[in-house]
Amino acid sequence: MNQIKKIKNFFTKGHERSVLLKLNIISLFFLRGVSILVSFIVVPITINYLNPTEYGIWLTLSSILIWVDFFDIGIGHGLRNKLSEALAKKDYELGKSYVSTAFVFFILISAGFFLIMTSINQFLNWSVILNISPESGEYISGMVLWLCGLFCLRFVFKLLGIILLADQRPAFDTLLSVVSSILSVIIIFILTETTKGSLKLVSIAFSITYPFVFSIASIILFRGRYKLIAPSYASVNVKYIKDLLGLGVKFFIIQLSTLLIFSSSNFIIIQLYGAKEVTSYNIAYKYFNIIMVIFVIIVNPMWSAFTNAYAKGDIDWIRNSVKKIQKLWYLSILLTALLILISNFFYDFWIGKTVHIPFSISVSISIYAIVYNLHSTYIYVINGTGKIYIQTIHSIFALVFYLPLAYILTKYMGVSGVINASTIILLPLVFVTYIQYKKIVSKTANGIWNK
Repeated sequence: MNQIKKIKNFFTKGHERSVLLKLNIISLFFLRGVSILVSFIVVPITINYLNPTEYGIWLTLSSILIWVDFFDIGIGHGLRNKLSEALAKKDYELGKSYVSTAFVFFILISAGFFLIMTSINQFLNWSVILNISPESGEYISGMVLWLCGLFCLRFVFKLLGIILLADQRPAFDTLLSVVSSILSVIIIFILTETTKGSLKLVSIAFSITYPFVFSIASIILFRGRYKLIAPSYASVNVKYIKDLLGLGVKFFIIQLSTLLIFSSSNFIIIQLYGAKEVTSYNIAYKYFNIIMVIFVIIVNPMWSAFTNAYAKGDIDWIRNSVKKIQKLWYLSILLTALLILISNFFYDFWIGKTVHIPFSISVSISIYAIVYNLHSTYIYVINGTGKIYIQTIHSIFALVFYLPLAYILTKYMGVSGVINASTIILLPLVFVTYIQYKKIVSKTANGIWNK
């Protein structure tokens, strides 16, 4: 009984912000566990339904189309911070204006992107872009507009996810994503039993579930919990674009840098080594991504919590929370080492001999995972406080130097060169972010450190 009481007290006692964080984190552990399981199940099913080459084509194509998800010019992140502040102050009218203005902006961007793709798709040579045969290129061209439309819908309905994050409810956002993933697996499984391998059907199956699930959830939540901040035309106020873009433009540059690094990896690999190697890279990345996912499960809910704490001047809470994250980082190093040791055994168990994963790729991605988690230890404080000027400068640096560095390293080091380039680009930010964090919590941040 004492143990049960201690567990109950752990999740119910303490600062309201901390209690909510604990509930979110334990929920996220369960949901992310399901998500990881689903993502691991779907890979061999999809590869067997298609083949390693076609699966690599889909991965590359989706990494190109996902660009639409980042064309909000950073308003998504700006909305997250501004809405979090409005909710902390219970200013629901202001929150409704932020949400309504952002929603209209998302609709206009997605419509514009779709019109542009409709106009230029006929002129795009997909056989050259994806390094595939002319026949396959014509096939891809015919399905791109379907996929583009679905990705544009995804872009619009991601508004609900931003609201959930601003309300410090990332677990519910993750739940919706998990439901979407499970539906995709069910559809893929049905396809394997009823049809022959079809890249078009697989692509639609992966793309349609997210907008479907989030659209239904949006209708329910905007009539319920978020009724007071539900988007409406009457609450649209263009003057709030400036508020959202104040941080938004900086976040957009950061997003653009992140997008360049992650989406161009598949493109560089497919151009130099072909679609099959894209599959090898992504399988290894998915495996070691477990380390980053576990870490983000804990630190991601803290973004809005850090915003809330900083707005209320609760620096001690921020400092104590980061100390706990630092301990988690040391533990993640040990877990990474274990994953390296069992990697070849796990690959054989997971996908058999269908795809070969060089050990060098596993080592490179594991090093990146460790560096990425160290970066995440401090970056969420920076993002939560909105002092992202230095991070923006680094992102411009990454935009300029990543592509040539990744191309050179990949050409001479093989597929592992892509991830090595990412690690090299990220390292300088790790050091300056740590310095900036120390200045923020000691209240000595001045100049560029306080922008």
